[in-house]
Amino acid sequence: MKSQTIERSRLEALSSREREILRLVAEGKTSREIAERLSISPKTVDTYRSRLMRKLGVENLVALVKFAIRHGVITLE
Repeated sequence: MKSQTIERSRLEALSSREREILRLVAEGKTSREIAERLSISPKTVDTYRSRLMRKLGVENLVALVKFAIRHGVITLE
């Protein structure tokens, strides 16, 4: 239960832009698709993704998506 609280506080510490990118990554959007939608460069999206992984304490994209699902950032429907 303690780890859930820590994970929740990490999620709450994200900026609104970081949450938006987390949601889009978890939905399966590519860096290019996210970049076009948010009017930023794909390299910036990659930087955000790396920063998100570090901040949330996950080591790969699959773990990042699982984190997003577990915390209700996205649903499986």
